[in-house]
Amino acid sequence: MPGMKTTDAFRFGLGQNLMGLVGTAIAWWLISRFGRRTIFLGGLIGMATSLICMGFCAIAVDQGHKAALWAQATFLLVCL
Repeated sequence: MPGMKTTDAFRFGLGQNLMGLVGTAIAWWLISRFGRRTIFLGGLIGMATSLICMGFCAIAVDQGHKAALWAQATFLLVCL
């Protein structure tokens, strides 16, 4: 993320890989329980919500709020 230290960006990258690993393991269980279509629609709703929140965080970053940068990076991880 622009504006972050390289160590923080590296930690976010590690967190993204860990979330992908855990998410894949959970998805195996969810697919057998709810089906692909339900999971797909739930994911779309979650991603749309995350993108809207990232947009509002971008407005706050432009106004000088540094904490919004961390929130924006976190929503980006959730969206991916």
